[in-house]
Order: sequence, then C-alpha cells, then structure tokens
Amino acid sequence: MASVYLSHLKSLLLLWPKVENHNNKKQVIKLKSEELLKHRPCNIVVIQVDDLAWHQLGCQNQSGFYETPHLDALAQQGWCFAQAYSAAPICSASRAGLLTGLSPAKLGLEFVSKPSQAPFPTHTKLLQPPYTQELPSSIPTLGDRLAQAGYITGFVGKWHLTQGGVSYLAYGDTNGPRQRGFSWTHGQFGAHPYAYSDRTLKDYESGSFPTDGSSQAAVQFIRDNCHQPFYLHFASYFPHVPLYTPCRWLLEKYRHKNPSLTKQQITYAAMVESMDHYIGHILQELEQQSLASETLVIFTSDHGGDPRHDITGPYRGCKWTLYEGGIRVPFIIKWPQALKPNQVCDQPVGGIDLMPTLCDLALIDQPETCDGTTLAPLLMAGDQIGRSVPLFWHFPYYHPKMGYQGTTPCAAIRSQDWKLIYFFEDQRSELYQLELDTAESNDLARQEFKTSSHLECQLFSELRQRDARWPQQNPDYLDF
Repeated sequence: MASVYLSHLKSLLLLWPKVENHNNKKQVIKLKSEELLKHRPCNIVVIQVDDLAWHQLGCQNQSGFYETPHLDALAQQGWCFAQAYSAAPICSASRAGLLTGLSPAKLGLEFVSKPSQAPFPTHTKLLQPPYTQELPSSIPTLGDRLAQAGYITGFVGKWHLTQGGVSYLAYGDTNGPRQRGFSWTHGQFGAHPYAYSDRTLKDYESGSFPTDGSSQAAVQFIRDNCHQPFYLHFASYFPHVPLYTPCRWLLEKYRHKNPSLTKQQITYAAMVESMDHYIGHILQELEQQSLASETLVIFTSDHGGDPRHDITGPYRGCKWTLYEGGIRVPFIIKWPQALKPNQVCDQPVGGIDLMPTLCDLALIDQPETCDGTTLAPLLMAGDQIGRSVPLFWHFPYYHPKMGYQGTTPCAAIRSQDWKLIYFFEDQRSELYQLELDTAESNDLARQEFKTSSHLECQLFSELRQRDARWPQQNPDYLDF
C-alpha cells in the first residue's frame, strides 16, 4: 500500500518538471518612484480577527442578521475584496503566512503551534507530520521589515506562533512578538482574556459593552505614537471560543432576531457585534488623532468560521477544511491617500500578499524569498495582479475534532477561475469552477480531466519546491 501511494506521488511530480523557483524573483512595481513616495502610508494598521467567516460582516450578509456597523463603514470608505483568502484554514499557520509572506508549507508550520512530541492521531490511514512548536526564528516578519523602514511597531492580541506556556495562546520569552520586530506589545498572551470565571449576565445599558483591555491597549499605542509613523498589528481574540458575553441586552437582541437559533449561535452573533464595537474604538481613535486620512487600514480574518456555532453561509466547508468556507475570508483595505471609497475588487488576493505589498508601499525591499505577490500595482494603478506563484494551500493533518467533511490531509490550488483540492488519503482530486460554482457543489475532476491533471501537477510542483512535509502511509492501519 505504501509503495503504491509513493509511486502515485512520484508519477505526478514527473509530469511537472521542477522549474526555476519564482520565490526569489521580486515582483516589479511599474510605478514611478516619486508616486510611491507621495503615497507612502504614514501609518499602517492591520486588524486580524479570529474565526470570522466571509459572510459574517453585515455588508456581506444579505440576511441582515449579523450587525457590524463599524466594519461596514470601513468597507464603504475603502475597498472590499470579494475573493480574499487566508494562508491556511487554521490559526497559527494562517498567522505565520500573513506575517512572513511565506506559505505554511515552506515554513513547516501548517497546524497550530504545538511541541513536536505532542500526541496526534495514530489510528488514521495516514501519519501526519510532527507538530511545529514555533515560527522559525530566522524568518523576518512584517514587524522586522517595517521597523527597518522607520515605523514604530506595536502588537496587541493573539500571537499563537510559539508554545510558550500552559495555554495554547501563550508565547515564551525567546520567540514572542518582542523578539520578532515589535517594540511595543500588550498582554500576558498566556491565557485567553475572555475565558471569564464569572459567567453571569449583567444589565448593561442597551448599546453599551464591557471594557476590553486589548482594544484599549491599541488605542493607547496610537495615542503614544501619533506624532511618528507607526505600524499597529491588532490580533483580536474575537469571536473565537469561549463563547461569552455579559451583555443581557445583546443576547436578547439576537434571540429576538431569530428565536430558532441555538444558545451558541446567538452568543456567537453577540460576540461578532462586540468584536465590531471594539474595533470601532481603534478606528475612532485614528479619527480623533486626525490620522485617519493618512493611515492604511487592513482588516481580515485568520480563516473561516467554526461549524459548531456558525450560521450556514454561501460557501461549503468551515475552518479546518480547504473548501471556500475554510479559507475565503473578509478582506478590507482603507487607504484614503490612494484608493477611491466604496469599491469592490474581484481579483483573488491572500493574506500572504501583505508582506510584499507593505514592503513596496513602505519603500523597502521585499524579502529575498516570498510566496505572496505585491498588490501595490493593483492598489495604486488598478492593474491586474501579476501573480507568478499561484495561491495554494497545504494542510497535511487530521483535525482532532473529527467528523467534519474535509478534515483529512489535503492540499489545494487556485488558478484563475479553477480550484483543485487534493485529498491524500484516497489520492483523489476535486475540481471546481468557482465563477459558476462558488458553493463547490459540482466536481468537474472527471469531466475536465486535462485541467485537473495539470493543476494537480502544478500543486505538487509548488509543494516540492518548498520541501513540503507529506503525510505518510500508516503501516499499522487496518483497512477493513
């Protein structure tokens, strides 16, 4: 069985010759240097939330159930990207890709950060790679690069790129944000700040919310650095579990909107609105400090929604899967210096594109190795994205929460309108034409065999160039 599996992989790779690695080729911006200099952002704010699905912004949900007025306003003031993707369908890998511009396959960090000796499933058909404990220290982050460009760098919120304590959100003293280019950080990062011991409801006045330490810290960072260029990375814990809000009025509001929902779904919707409220504090502080017109603001999520409490959206799948519901995410850019407001962009982009984009806009060199593609020509001149490296994903793991479709080891690639997902267990592919089938309900792998084979080979080539870790056959697996 193992020899058949390996033979299949090798035969696919032979069909696609190993070409020159595009990673070391920097994307050339065909813009005049004086134009770049004129538009160089004085400040940069990146907001990444946790577990928010594409359809859970009010401006992207026709039902009107979720309410996110501050983010809806941000979308009206900037560009909303209809086809944006996270680097992975799970937390640590996605955050690593966004902060480095490298594929999680290249980083060897495709899951959540855990010690390599941590137990993992052994009764499965394939054996997954060992866990990775932290983001490799040799890889520069956005904090490193933008600090070199003269920005004061601050990090607030969920790091989740090393296993530094008893909590899976912790970071240690050797590889936390302070060691990765961020001179200003907030929080202990050793426990989820919303894992309250006191879960009682409180009678807050309608429209009011409890104090949030993370957004307060972000506001303080802006106040402290309002007279010099800064880069703030705000990694919100919302709306990730544990699901809780002390606001009785907020729960009653969503229960009234849809009485048929479960308690979890109602609480989750309340957390989405709370998330929006606290992000509003940051956006309002930029206005109060007269910085909004010269600040580039980027909003996105680390991956798709949690199926345990998400209300079904337009896409198949959820976090932990490579269907659109797992990796298509909200993505908004507001940049008054360069972008016309209230625009929708339909070009596929990824969180992995932030590193080369922000390096270009900050007038510094991109890292020598980068899997993302600069969006600067798109943002400044409306050009098509010249993507030499396709968007692709590698998730060679089973997820501990078994039973959700697509949580077996898989990889995927997006090329123009085609998307292919390869499943390692049974060595098969699914092919979807997204323009006609955003729900991924019509598998065209057999009907479009030539396209499927081509994309399968291209996907394997990209993974091979990055020395991706493969799941291996389990010799102890009993197949009966």
